[in-house]
Amino acid sequence: DLKGSRCMPVVFDSDGQKELLWVHPSEAVIARDRLTRRVIPSTKLRDFLNLYYLHPNVAASLRPAVARNLGIEELSTVHLTRVALTLCVVASNPEACPSAAELTKRMPVPWIAQWLVFFHHAII
Repeated sequence: DLKGSRCMPVVFDSDGQKELLWVHPSEAVIARDRLTRRVIPSTKLRDFLNLYYLHPNVAASLRPAVARNLGIEELSTVHLTRVALTLCVVASNPEACPSAAELTKRMPVPWIAQWLVFFHHAII
């Protein structure tokens, strides 16, 4: 059963080092544009949602019906809302998130502003 195996290649970019990882289909998401990856880089996607970007070559060739059947979602406003909720939890109650201090370092005000603009464009 493909859903239960680590069969999806993802690219994880940490500190400029690109790394190929294999994850369960439910841990992979598809981002159709570069703006998405710029606003929510792979480190934030992993830290906030425990998800990874599907390898671009696989994402480009994977039929939408097959992706849905495997449980691979396309990054959407639902995911963006979950990022916002995580930000709120961390900001209001740092003890609720074990790595809150680390997350806070990774979300400077300019990034939050960029994310808000991106979210605004995603919902219109």
